[in-house]
Amino acid sequence: MHSGFFIPLLIFSLAFSATAHADESLPWERLTPFREGTIHYRITGAQQGTEILYIKDYGRKRVKESESTMHVFGRTMTTKTRELTSPEWVLRYNLSDSWGEKNTNPVRLYRQEYEQLGEGEKKIFAANAAQLGPSLFENAGSIVQSRSGTILGFLCDRISFGGFSSSCLLHDTDIPLQSEVRVVGTINRLQAVRIDLFSPVPDALFEPPANIQVAVNEEVEAMLRQAIHQAVQTLKQPGGIEALQEQARQFLPGQDADDAESQLPSSQNPSRKMQRRTIR
Repeated sequence: MHSGFFIPLLIFSLAFSATAHADESLPWERLTPFREGTIHYRITGAQQGTEILYIKDYGRKRVKESESTMHVFGRTMTTKTRELTSPEWVLRYNLSDSWGEKNTNPVRLYRQEYEQLGEGEKKIFAANAAQLGPSLFENAGSIVQSRSGTILGFLCDRISFGGFSSSCLLHDTDIPLQSEVRVVGTINRLQAVRIDLFSPVPDALFEPPANIQVAVNEEVEAMLRQAIHQAVQTLKQPGGIEALQEQARQFLPGQDADDAESQLPSSQNPSRKMQRRTIR
């Protein structure tokens, strides 16, 4: 995981969600337009496979299961992962080698940082958050188009980074319905192929895999906390939006190949330790 790209991603996550919800107590929370559902994806490009995203409680609880293969020097490398998201934690498992890690849910960290602000700072933060949107990445090589179209009958918002990465997110959420990343001439794509809002999502899916221990990834945790603290501290000040724009301009242009890999959908690019694969 590349720390340089991690910070603007978190700042962008805050910006995009703040536009979606005017709830001052939690402006970064994005809720799905349905209580529960299942989204089926197809993975193509350097990796081939499938992904399933299970959603409950309007997106507060999620399970993402991915299985993909990649051909390298005549060998087939298989990766099978599972990610569980609760209001408290995000847990990631590599089922291919029975290894796991976890980190605090960023929404929880945003809430903690926000609650430490004074009343005057909260008002400034709310005013800044209410204005965030496409302007955050103006002149930084990135474009956000709200309500840009529909995928499988659902309205989506398009986000483009510097011409090498683009995503269509379920409107007012952080859930991709389509994602494309160009890496060394190859287009890696995550594409929603079916959305099921009628079949119940079993509670058993949200149980962690048996016999796999997880520990906090301290490196990622430190980056999370620092990035979120920085974003909240910036937005509590007058002119905070302009400061975030300047940070975006520093990070987004001129990404190298290693940075580009950091932008793969999470199923294709978990942390470096999670990238260990089973070769068959």
